[in-house]
This record gives sequence, C-alpha cells and structure tokens, in this order.
Amino acid sequence: MSYVPALEWISTFGETREEALERTREAVLGYLEAAAKEGLEVPVGDGEAELAAVEVAMP
Repeated sequence: MSYVPALEWISTFGETREEALERTREAVLGYLEAAAKEGLEVPVGDGEAELAAVEVAMP
C-alpha cells in the first residue's frame, strides 16, 4: 500500500511493490490533471519523506 500525504492522502495498493508504485504514479498524474482542468491549486509538500519498515512476529 502507498500513500501520498501531500496530495490529500491519495492511497493505492498492488500485489507487488512495482504494481503499487505504478498505481501511485497513475493516481498522482490523475490528481494533477484534474486539478489543472478545474483550476485548483496543487498543494506543495515539504519535500521530505520517511520510509519505515517493521517486522511483526505473529503469535
């Protein structure tokens, strides 16, 4: 699953990392195209991101 906090928390998913990233790219592109068409301002993020992976052991 992926999230784009700078664009109103767009989220996508995929069976693989690559699929999730491709769907994210498509979602961001769609968001930007719709914003341009409607004359909406695109939010500007701070440009910083953090990725964290955690491992959880199931009982």
